[in-house]
Amino acid sequence: MPDPASLPGHPPVPGACRQEDGAGAAGGADDAGNGRCQALIDALPNLAFESRADGCRQWSSAAWARYTGLGVQELAGAGWQQVVHPQDLLSDRPAWAQRLRAGAPYSTRRRLRRHDGQWRWHLFHVLPRLGAGGELTGWVGSATDVDEMVRAEEEREAALAELQERTRQRDQAQLRLDMALAAGRMGVWDWTPATGRSHWNRQMFELLGLVPSADGEVPTDLFFSHVHPGDRAALDAVLGRALAGSDAFEMDMRLVRADGGPCWVLGRGQVVRDARGAVERMVGVNLDITALKQAQAELAETVRAKDVLLYEVHHRVKNNLQIISSLLSLQLRSVRDADARRAITEAAARVGVMARLHLALYQSGGQHGALALAPWLRRLAQDTLALLDEGRPIVLDFQADDEALALGVDLAVPLSLALSELLTNAVKYAFPAGAGGTVRLHLRRQGEGLSVLVADDGVGLAPGFDPAASAGLGLRIVDALVRQVDGHIEVLQRRGGAAFRIGLPAPALD
Repeated sequence: MPDPASLPGHPPVPGACRQEDGAGAAGGADDAGNGRCQALIDALPNLAFESRADGCRQWSSAAWARYTGLGVQELAGAGWQQVVHPQDLLSDRPAWAQRLRAGAPYSTRRRLRRHDGQWRWHLFHVLPRLGAGGELTGWVGSATDVDEMVRAEEEREAALAELQERTRQRDQAQLRLDMALAAGRMGVWDWTPATGRSHWNRQMFELLGLVPSADGEVPTDLFFSHVHPGDRAALDAVLGRALAGSDAFEMDMRLVRADGGPCWVLGRGQVVRDARGAVERMVGVNLDITALKQAQAELAETVRAKDVLLYEVHHRVKNNLQIISSLLSLQLRSVRDADARRAITEAAARVGVMARLHLALYQSGGQHGALALAPWLRRLAQDTLALLDEGRPIVLDFQADDEALALGVDLAVPLSLALSELLTNAVKYAFPAGAGGTVRLHLRRQGEGLSVLVADDGVGLAPGFDPAASAGLGLRIVDALVRQVDGHIEVLQRRGGAAFRIGLPAPALD
């Protein structure tokens, strides 16, 4: 029995191969029949060969020489192995050896080097030759160039692998999409107006509490029958505009589930048109926003309750401040000391300013903690002049570059008190001995902040006047109130009269 190392395609045992007498392209045949057979074999494109049991080549057809560019002597013995790809020489030795020794034919693929150096795949078919005792004495075979077929198979396998990978990625993407749609309770629909039929995903059925159909196909009227009657006209209108040319639509709408329960959805759709611009279908999604609508309703109720409470607070604060003002007025009747009466009067005036501010909030509906600043300051200045002018011809010059400017109550109270003090001082000290004049109150935007000017054309201030160092309580209160809201006050130098400018950093609440 031969050594497996000497079987087809494998290097023979060193020294085992020898060139027999008469071996060659014609195999030593000299009769006419053998000559014709040899000529026929040599004419075939297949590479025919015969080998001994030790793997040494006894005979190779002329096609081997034409294909490999090697001579007959070069292919004889173990020389044929030099044109077999090294990776293929040992690839299937056990299987080949077992089948040949059992007397069975064997087929395999090998790469052979063509005369131009290119490696090409060949299909080898080998038949064993057995001796009288059943021992393997050699084999005959042929090799057929199947390189194009092998490479086509490889391309098909690569294409199949790519298709399988794309299918896997598509399936994963579809799974992720289905999970996202299910998590977001998002119904997907595809409507063909010409047929009146729609295709829904599972979530679309679940939104309406319906059992999904086998193929997802439903009559479009099934959806319209679940639209809340109060939203049907609006839906018809937006769909009509989309189909007529706007192409896209978006709308919040109420649906009625199969069990009668409510469902809010955000519907979005897009018209798909053919090359001529005709409507083919409309595709879109319905996103379940029931929880969002419920949260919005609860928030709106909370805000409404807060507004009612704040509204009531303004009302109660205004009443309490009016009570305090009345108590101060009663106390004033029993006080005879001039300084004490002046202190009580000024305190009552300050309390009155706050009371009127909360009254303004209460009457104007400023429940959200903001006050329309220009109307309020105009009224504050008018009330102050009316209370203190004592019949003197004092004129109010009020200007505001933004009547809609709003200010939070936390800023409006200290600013109002500060301006009340400045207006009071202007009326009391700028126009002595019954003289008249003009008091200016100008409200201006200044960048992101606010600038308020209080000025008069009266007797003016002493040179170098500093509100913070003033002996009067009123101006010290003004300086403290302005600092309280991170503002600043400056005294403007004028030829006649006094002028103060208050600056606030960013009080506007547009």
